[in-house]
Amino acid sequence: MHKGLIIGIILALVMVIFTLQNPADLKVKFLFLKVPEVPVALFTILSISLGVIITIIISLTGKNRYRNEIKSLKTDIESLEAELKEFRQKKEAQDMISEEGMSIDGDPGNKFFDE
Repeated sequence: MHKGLIIGIILALVMVIFTLQNPADLKVKFLFLKVPEVPVALFTILSISLGVIITIIISLTGKNRYRNEIKSLKTDIESLEAELKEFRQKKEAQDMISEEGMSIDGDPGNKFFDE
């Protein structure tokens, strides 16, 4: 975040220096649009602003996609944790049954040999 801010400030300073050193007007043609005389400073500011707006829009759509993916993965994790908890409870119940009931250790004194 701080790195992007520093780079943005440096680019803004470069833009200001460029516009101050180039006060001349220029002709702009784009597709069917023709503007006879535009100051270089205005053209530079509009171009950079348009680039920033496009970048923000693209990054916001990417962030929304990742946010939705994270939400989906968290839901998956919660369901898997619930399944794991249920599995552990069943496993503990089975272990308790085997400890209370029969043992195949062969140790005397266990219920298996006490008939």
